[in-house]
Formats: sequence, C-alpha cells, structure tokens
Amino acid sequence: MGELEDVCARAWPAVVTRPLGRWLLRASGGYTGRANSALAVGPPGVPLPAALRAVVSFSAEHGIRPYVQAVVGDEVEAALPGLGWEVNLAHPKGAESAVLTSVLGSGPGRAPVGGTGVEVGGAGVGTPGVGGPGVEGSGVGAPGVARPGAEGLGVSGSGVEVVGSPPPGWFELAVGGEPSAAQRAVLTSGPRVGFACLREGGAVVGVARGCVVDDHLHIAVLEVRSGHRRRGCARRLLAGLDAWATAHGARRRVLQVATHNEGALALYRGLGYVESHRYRYWVPA
Repeated sequence: MGELEDVCARAWPAVVTRPLGRWLLRASGGYTGRANSALAVGPPGVPLPAALRAVVSFSAEHGIRPYVQAVVGDEVEAALPGLGWEVNLAHPKGAESAVLTSVLGSGPGRAPVGGTGVEVGGAGVGTPGVGGPGVEGSGVGAPGVARPGAEGLGVSGSGVEVVGSPPPGWFELAVGGEPSAAQRAVLTSGPRVGFACLREGGAVVGVARGCVVDDHLHIAVLEVRSGHRRRGCARRLLAGLDAWATAHGARRRVLQVATHNEGALALYRGLGYVESHRYRYWVPA
C-alpha cells in the first residue's frame, strides 16, 4: 500500500510539497484533491492533533481547503472523526476511491489490439492490455507500431501518438482550454510523462496521461470527446500508453478510480486489475 501511494504521489506531483514525518503536505492552487491534500500514509512524526493543525496551517498558507487523504480502515482514518474531521461527501470526483493495480500486458481479461503484438523500436513485445479511468466503449483499436522519437514515442496505424510534451489540442480536451499555471505544472511534471493523443480526420478526439515511476505505469486524465465515445477510443489511447510504458521499462500499472464508477470497476476486474486499497478525503467538520 505504501509503495503504491508513493508511486501515485510521484506520478502526480504537486506544485508545493512539504514533508511532515512520513506524511506529505501538497498544494497546487486547488487543482485536484490529490495535489492539494495531506497524504497521510505512515506516521507524521508528531501527535495526530498536531499533525492536523499543521495541515490546516499549510492549507491556509497556500490558499486551499484543508484536506487529508487517508487510507480507508487504517489508524489515522479511525481517529479523524474524534478529532473533528469528516469525509468530504461533496468531493466532485467522489467521496471514496480505489487504488487498482495489474501486471502490464497480462491478466485474464487482457484485450488484444487488433489481435497482434505491438512492436516497440522494432522489438516485439506482448500485446498490452487496456484500461483506465472512465474507459468508454468496448471496441478495440487497430494494431500500431511504436517508434521512439525526439519527444517520446508515437504509435502509428492506430491514430494514437504518445509524446513527451502535450501536443496541440491536448490541453483543450484534458482541462477544457488553456491550462492554469497549476494545471500545467501538475500535468507536465513527473519522472517520465507521456501524453497520449488520438486524432481522427486531423481532429483531437481523445487524450490520456501516463507517467512511468520505477517499474509502474500510472494512468490518469483519460478524456474522449462525447461524439466519439463507445467506439473504442479509450482502449486505443491506453494501448498506446501501455506500449510506450513497456518501452520505458514499466512492468505494472496502477490507477485510481472512484468507487461509485461501477462500469469502470467491472471493466478493470475483467482486465486483471485487483484492488490494493481505498482512500477518502477528510475535511474539518
């Protein structure tokens, strides 16, 4: 659990971070709960009431609402109600999320891309499985050939490219327009970030973000234009990320998904994902 939370935090780095024992205080101008909360995994190095006061002080310093990201069922979460904190039921992405993991390119429900392997840099690798937050549709894209490039790795033949900086049109679909400074900082930071982009007829119809941390591919920001959903676009994007991440040494995948998203959870289980743990965001009552 601790290792996966570390991977997720490193893959989605906040603009400002401050350690508190083994906790991590994070602020990013209010863009996403993960980048604007105290990751409360492990001991904070001070008594819990003092740690929570530090969270409130840090949040005020950076103009954000105090949040604690706590693992469901652990000692920290069990103590929060008695210290005047409550689950943020109004969180826009859902009050509770599951952390799912799988072996990259394997699992009982792996979905082949066009029924063939994907080649990376001319060397054949196993066909990646597909899946990610908010996947729509059940179609499968055409096979692609992944080629290293100056900025990353493009996947030809499937309409998907994965590159090392956001291509034109990526931000527009990912965040709805020109990104704020905080959005740009969070989305473009990380050990090795790949921006997947799917075009049809020259127009961007889908985007996704991957980040390789050690041997994990972290998957986030999967968006498909409404008129192109239920056509396998998300699967094609994620297959591209799988090929890109495999080329960079990834062996496992990890993602975070709201537990109310039953359709996505069912898909991930079929693709071999298993739940590691869950977390919730807590706020002062």
